[in-house]
Order: sequence, then structure tokens, then C-alpha cells
Amino acid sequence: SEIALGDLVIDRARARVRRDGEEIRLTSREWAVLDALIAARGRVLSRAALEEKLYAFDDEVEGNAVEVYVSRLRSKIGREVIETRRGMGYCLP
Repeated sequence: SEIALGDLVIDRARARVRRDGEEIRLTSREWAVLDALIAARGRVLSRAALEEKLYAFDDEVEGNAVEVYVSRLRSKIGREVIETRRGMGYCLP
């Protein structure tokens, strides 16, 4: 169940991400956002849909949590991986 996005390889079964063979460490919340985007690949997920994934955790979610986690993911896995569709949400191409 590996998905290749350029030099990025995502293994959903093991919840692991590698770039050029090097593992990229993600927090559980970062993984939750990325996994939701993978499951909906090619479709836009709204901010509200992604927030739902973050609410699965016990901690309270801040109002800008989705933007924060998308930003963190982009800095770790590459800015080009997650597309922003203004006024609609985020998606993986």
C-alpha cells in the first residue's frame, strides 16, 4: 500500500513517509491530516473535513489547527505535495 509522489513514498499500512530513502518523522496529528488527504487523493478536502480528523484526538483543536498542520507537513514533505484550493480546501494531486 505504498504511494509514490515524486521522490516521496508514503506507506499507509505502516504510517511511514520516506523521501529518497530517508524516513520523515511525522506527529500523529500530521499523519492524520496526511492520511485523510491520501484517502481522498484527487478530491479536495475542506478545512472542516480535515478538522474532523484532528478532533479524533483528546486535546482541544485550535481554530487554525488545519493550517498549522498543513504548514508543518509541507515543511517536512515538500511544499508541492499538498495543493491549496482557495476557498475550498486542500488536496493531493
